[in-house]
Amino acid sequence: MTSKKAFQLIIGLLVLSILGVVSAIYMGNKLLSRQSQYLVDQKISNKVLENQELSLAKAKQNIQKYKNLEELTQAIVPRDKDQARATREILALAQESGIQIKSITFPASNLGAPAQKSTSKESTQEGSTPAPNPISQAVPVKGLNGIYSLEATITPNGPVNYYQFIDFLAKLEKNRRTSQVTSIRIEPKSSSSKNPQLIFALKLNMFLKP
Repeated sequence: MTSKKAFQLIIGLLVLSILGVVSAIYMGNKLLSRQSQYLVDQKISNKVLENQELSLAKAKQNIQKYKNLEELTQAIVPRDKDQARATREILALAQESGIQIKSITFPASNLGAPAQKSTSKESTQEGSTPAPNPISQAVPVKGLNGIYSLEATITPNGPVNYYQFIDFLAKLEKNRRTSQVTSIRIEPKSSSSKNPQLIFALKLNMFLKP
């Protein structure tokens, strides 16, 4: 073999080697791109699954939350007046505070009362008589359709300790039956700082949903 042929052979082998290296690099890059895209797709899928799991968990929490809220609402707003139960609740709270209640009074019932009749002159000038309230003793709450309020007056059986009275008010505020204190009348009976005594008359509205 002449030197010229040997040189040509070396050149050919070198070219083939370069082509092989270039092909290997190209195929390697292509494979890496596929693997990279696969990893990206997997990350996206995992992220989507995580978001779906979070959404599902949040939805379950919301279901439980609103279920508890509905149960709490039903417990807070009674579906009837049930004055006996309301009275027992107030008496129990007072007893927990060390207060003896003398009376819990409600407005006089209008059940069985005859409908008022208006004269023809009154009907002409003022219109027909308004329909009576469908719930005896309760009045509609302005701005809240279907909600009524029933007033109750609470008086103790003699003087009570000031701090016991404050505790009783706090218990009324935290009571699950929705109510609002509307009036407090206090008459001091003792100015002693260690044992201040007073007599109170407490008026509150209980909110009802028939």
